[in-house]
Amino acid sequence: MKNNITCFLISRGKPEQQSVENLRRSERVEKIYILTPEKVSNIEGCEIITVDKLYSTKLIRTIAEKSGTAYTLIYLNENILELGQYAMERFYAVAEDTGAGLVYSDYYEKINDTRSAHPTIDYQYGSLRDDFNFGMVLFYRSEAIKRVAEQFDKEYEYAGFYDLRLRTAGQYSIIRIPEYLYIITETDIRRSGEKMFDYVDPKNREIQKEMEEVITSYLKNTGVYLEPKFQEINLDEENFETEASVIIPVKNRVRTIGDAIKSVLKQDTNFAFNLIIIDNFSNDGTTEKIKSFAEKDQRIIHVIPKRKDLGIGGCWNVGIDHEKCGKFAIQLDSDDVYIDETVIQKIVDTFYEKKCAMVIGTYQTTNFDFKEITPGIIDHREWTPENGRNNALRINGFGAPRAFYTPVLKKNKFLNVSYGEDYAICLNISRFYRIGRIYTTLYQCRRWEENTDAKLDVKKENANNVFKDRIRTFEVLARQKLNNQQRIGFRKNGRHFIFLLLITPLLLAGCGRYNSWQKNKATYGTISIDSSDIKKETALSSDEQLFQIIYHTEDKKICHSLLRHFIRNGLADKPLNEITIEVAKSFLGTKYVAYTLETEWDELLVVNLRGLDCTTYLENTVVFSRLIKRKETSFKSYVNELKKIRYRNGKLDKYPSRLHYFSDWLHNNKQKGIITDISRELGGSVFYKTINFITQNRDKYKQLSDENFFLEMQEIELENKQHKFFYIPKSQIRNIENKILDGDLIAITTTINGLDIAHVTIAIHINERLHIIHASSKAGEVVISEEPLTDYLKEHKSQSGIMVSRLIEK
Repeated sequence: MKNNITCFLISRGKPEQQSVENLRRSERVEKIYILTPEKVSNIEGCEIITVDKLYSTKLIRTIAEKSGTAYTLIYLNENILELGQYAMERFYAVAEDTGAGLVYSDYYEKINDTRSAHPTIDYQYGSLRDDFNFGMVLFYRSEAIKRVAEQFDKEYEYAGFYDLRLRTAGQYSIIRIPEYLYIITETDIRRSGEKMFDYVDPKNREIQKEMEEVITSYLKNTGVYLEPKFQEINLDEENFETEASVIIPVKNRVRTIGDAIKSVLKQDTNFAFNLIIIDNFSNDGTTEKIKSFAEKDQRIIHVIPKRKDLGIGGCWNVGIDHEKCGKFAIQLDSDDVYIDETVIQKIVDTFYEKKCAMVIGTYQTTNFDFKEITPGIIDHREWTPENGRNNALRINGFGAPRAFYTPVLKKNKFLNVSYGEDYAICLNISRFYRIGRIYTTLYQCRRWEENTDAKLDVKKENANNVFKDRIRTFEVLARQKLNNQQRIGFRKNGRHFIFLLLITPLLLAGCGRYNSWQKNKATYGTISIDSSDIKKETALSSDEQLFQIIYHTEDKKICHSLLRHFIRNGLADKPLNEITIEVAKSFLGTKYVAYTLETEWDELLVVNLRGLDCTTYLENTVVFSRLIKRKETSFKSYVNELKKIRYRNGKLDKYPSRLHYFSDWLHNNKQKGIITDISRELGGSVFYKTINFITQNRDKYKQLSDENFFLEMQEIELENKQHKFFYIPKSQIRNIENKILDGDLIAITTTINGLDIAHVTIAIHINERLHIIHASSKAGEVVISEEPLTDYLKEHKSQSGIMVSRLIEK
């Protein structure tokens, strides 16, 4: 299908006519809009919309309203956009194939008529920076924009696109195409060392406040947010010979190390301090210069490490492990200096005043000769004691100089790297402890040609950002785990002990010993439930989503044995419907257990192959069939596939993210490319019905005591109402039985008010008549119906017909 992309050019003024013409050349483009705050003359081939703010929530709503195609391209620049060969087709194909909510690519940038490659980086779970570089072309699934626009609960003037991106990432995958698909003219030609401080520029303070609100909301919704509660610090838990140590890791800084040493030695304090210099095998005269100072002042401890594989972080570890390290370890880089003689005293006083595990000061950026340069004073006033550690996940640094309570630092350690080691340790400490701030300038930071980050090429800048995003990913996972532990456990002696209250139907029913899948049947006997049998874990899916999973050790055994048995016996080479029917039959005899997905905890991925209801039976039949076809045998693959099928867009969030209505399940898994609904082609009639049973029976669902969940379920029901479904009335089923294949999915519709489906089953033909395999509450196990489906339906007056779907052969 052509004409399935709507383009939006976001422009401060009038964009280049050439950009419009380049977009119009693609047959896939249906319409082009220009969104600008300025009044500009018409441009042929597009419609101009005047907006108040370029990056506002209101602008996103406008895009959602105006886009009438499957996909939306957003260009965030007024300069000429040149598309590569079949670039639009490539964006479209990747979005279609992956089901991504947002697709972006590498690009070329043209500066002064010189074209250079600008690769982007892959989006990670921890890619939370508001300045993450997607390039200037964002290729969105329009459904994602419209869905998110309906979820907006606050109007932002500057953070609209950031809010859109984080919400999209929570519900869809974000995919990078590592290909150069377009060329833009770059106008911001500042060096990387100048751009990196934009987020602390005072003139951007209002923007930063909005960005912080967005990230805070996102963290709360994803279980990452940390309440302003901190572990208390006992600053007298250990005895130290020295109150403070300044630590300087250094390698080949003969031009600057002398200035750094002098700025330490002139400090005026009312306590003893020393200077520990970790000389990482310098060969430019730095070693000799340090020795010359150490010979004159016994406070200097010159250490050459035994290892030769140390980065800056590894050198820090050597310093804090040194027997002479003081109670507080204070940072000074080898090319920087303290601004006056009061710095160390101020830092130590702050530790005692604020009872914190770490203190961070304010610094001034200068050139080599200590003349102030842009951006000048970096004070990180965006930090608040209540929310600073949450907002820190959005930005790339904490500030300097940094000082640590040494016992805490010894427990955590620096990463043995030379970039990001400071950010990682700050995140780690802030997870548990209070951080103190000093907003007077303590430190002069030189930006000169030998700085590691003063001027970076794109490749190095990308490598740094990938690494910090990975650090954030680890921290996000750690914070989610911490929150989960605090929710269901208690803290004792600094460790977490989790007690699972095994009182839910999931864990009490259907537990049994695994016998054999060689007979395509599992036999169960009663076993005692031991905490070691139940596993509640945090998993990271292939699309970088963190989620909680709970399963019994028997489930894992069943999963592995079933997959290996069928793949070993060649079933993977059969058509998918044949695989499906064999998998469906393999569950015959499995106990029927109701409410297996309801637990005492927040929504998590429940795995239970020991006892099934009709929904989990159908789900697991679909999951195992698809895995066998792909010849995948791991439990991890099973878990990811189950999550993908059970939850809206494959994203496990909270209770409403589960696909509770089968019609919703059907529609969403059609969008994922997993199944196709064949009810209409079988001659089905339109299924006219308002589906709202859950919200109309709120008292039956304990989760709906949460008002937000209730409102979200109402929204889901309203959205589901927009979709058209078909069904075959039970009076017509006999006529189309031969068109239904063994292994097709059959959902039985109902006349019950507000409900779409009463039962879900798998089709099987016996003696040329259509029967069903299903988890039967009456029989108490998975069985094949004794009578044909038409006779089965006659016995159930409220059952009105069937919807039929089929797995897509992939």
